[in-house]
Amino acid sequence: MNEKGFSMLEILIAISIFAVGLLALAALQTTTLKTNTFSRDMTQALRSYNQDKVEELLSLGFYDTTLDVGSYLDAPQNGYTTSWTVTSATSREKTISVTTDWSDLMGSHTVTTGFIKLLF
Repeated sequence: MNEKGFSMLEILIAISIFAVGLLALAALQTTTLKTNTFSRDMTQALRSYNQDKVEELLSLGFYDTTLDVGSYLDAPQNGYTTSWTVTSATSREKTISVTTDWSDLMGSHTVTTGFIKLLF
């Protein structure tokens, strides 16, 4: 037999393989969107909230009451909550840890930045 063309079975197999490929691309697209959203939120947390608080605390005097030993919490802004903890190892040094928390569809996330403020 010398038949030309494709059988129905060959066409169904080709369509099935093509459909699996499209489903894989759709899953990849979903993962990419989630990752991009997380990256945007992480950048927002670091730049707009965490780093701003670090700069604010660095600009304060060593004996400012905002830098007394203890834990502090800012009012939430746009779904982000920033807090900081001040500890003192010596009378001339304060260790400050600034934490920004937020939640999204992927769960809860935290970014923490630490620095040491010295009395000169």
